[in-house]
Amino acid sequence: MMKLNSIDLIVVVPVFNEEKIIYKVIEQILLGTKSIKKKIILINDGSKDKSLEEINKYKENEDIIIIDKPNEGHGPTLIRGYKEAIKYNPKFIFQIDSDNQIKFSEFSKIYKLKDKYELIIGRRFRRNDPNVRILISAILRLLIFIFHHVWISDSNSPFRLMNVKFLRENIKKLETSIVPNIILSILAAKTKKIMFLNVNHNKREAGETSIRKLKLFYFCIRAFKDIILFK
Repeated sequence: MMKLNSIDLIVVVPVFNEEKIIYKVIEQILLGTKSIKKKIILINDGSKDKSLEEINKYKENEDIIIIDKPNEGHGPTLIRGYKEAIKYNPKFIFQIDSDNQIKFSEFSKIYKLKDKYELIIGRRFRRNDPNVRILISAILRLLIFIFHHVWISDSNSPFRLMNVKFLRENIKKLETSIVPNIILSILAAKTKKIMFLNVNHNKREAGETSIRKLKLFYFCIRAFKDIILFK
């Protein structure tokens, strides 16, 4: 078994209803991290399809850790993944969503800069999402600027590399937030130890977003509140 202090990278992947695409994401990660000492944490967030069945096909792989839990939403699932990742004491933690909208092949250009910043974010270039989500991101940028005095071009991008020391120091600040990605972006931006690199953002191939329609409206209200009240 790999010693805890010998792990360079933990990849955290929250999974929700991605049975048709999750194998592609896993295979890309395995291929793209072949030469890196790593663990991949797959967290099934109460998927209603066969996502858990698909990720369980990798349960014999020593590099993969599978967690199955009731549905809590993307934010709490990320926090669970971060906490599990910290236990392995890696040097870096990378987060990627399971929808394959950003190919893992983009990871290499981010990993090259790993020693220079606390947080490196893949900024979604020519973002292929519904207009309502793009509008929400624009509102987020404005709110963050007004209340935290930092301009962050893509605070909620699900493609990011973090120094484990930075995450460990700030994990308690995330525990009650539904948008831990955004909170981490704000914290890194305030210390000016954040970097953005453009990554290609593709149209969703399959599956479904975890937040839709009216649920999206209520989520935004809670998220905006989190951002405004965060200190």
